[in-house]
Amino acid sequence: MKKSAVVFLIFFLFPLLVYSQCTKDNYSGLSYPDSFDGWIRGDIKDLEAKNPGYGTMADYDLNKLHVTLYFYNEGLSSIDFSNVENNYNNFCLEVKKFESQGIYSNVVAPVKLPDLVINEDVKVLNAYFEFTYKGNSYGSFYFNTAMKNHLVKVRFSMPVSLLEEKKSTVNDFVKELYKRIIECD
Repeated sequence: MKKSAVVFLIFFLFPLLVYSQCTKDNYSGLSYPDSFDGWIRGDIKDLEAKNPGYGTMADYDLNKLHVTLYFYNEGLSSIDFSNVENNYNNFCLEVKKFESQGIYSNVVAPVKLPDLVINEDVKVLNAYFEFTYKGNSYGSFYFNTAMKNHLVKVRFSMPVSLLEEKKSTVNDFVKELYKRIIECD
């Protein structure tokens, strides 16, 4: 009997607990996956208190790779994929603004890539751009979708020097992150 209990714990219960650890976001009702696959989630930051509609965000880091996950609604009561498209257009304008203000330099404007599809029913807008910030060149992927009347945006950035080596991990990581957000609810 003891052996059966140990086998159950090791093979069934423990992986479930490790796989499904999430922190519920008070603002959106969505959940931030905790750390997984070596990625460490930082603190959840409340942007909503100072800037209504900005929601919350959390960073995930692994070596020189950096991901920021945002849950927000821009003050809208209903969010669908047209809002995701509008948000992308605003993001492109923001990148231009950062360049004109001297925050970013050497910008390669955002370009849409093929959308990702998660669990066969969640469409995720996908784009890529490059910029220099404080003398360092970065490649940054932009992903965004609509869930539970919120925009769920992911920015995945890395030094351009790592792009060829790490590019294949980007979509896999982002798909896994979105799957975990869905599964946490």
